[in-house]
Amino acid sequence: MLIIVLCVFMRYILKSDLYGFEEIITVVAMWLYFGGGAYASYSGVHITAEVFSEYIKSPLVRKCLKICVCSLSLLCSVVLAKWGIDFISWRIQVGGSSTSLKIPLILSQIPICICFLLMVLYNVYHLANSIIGRSPRIVNKGGVLE
Repeated sequence: MLIIVLCVFMRYILKSDLYGFEEIITVVAMWLYFGGGAYASYSGVHITAEVFSEYIKSPLVRKCLKICVCSLSLLCSVVLAKWGIDFISWRIQVGGSSTSLKIPLILSQIPICICFLLMVLYNVYHLANSIIGRSPRIVNKGGVLE
């Protein structure tokens, strides 16, 4: 946001331009976006569509459903992490930098790999907790998330 404000200030007040600001914003946005996804996976507050689980009364069936959901989440995150690793391997081979500021493109693409690997780790943790029947308590600054 500060870069956008600076760009507007320079363009309309100083009658100048901040070249390459899109490249800086892209790097920051990728880290924030994928970091937010990894944090949502860690804390378990990502968007879900578990309407079916609300109608299940049996604790055993609920536990089995939770294990299935966690297993599917783990499988998806493993596939995405593999693609992220392949993407970064390709980027290292190909190289490349941004047009105006010559920022290495890997800086905006490595959060994909890192954050998907974190999601794999967190999904393993959540799957293990669902198998042993323990509900993880993740504490953040505002209190306890469940």
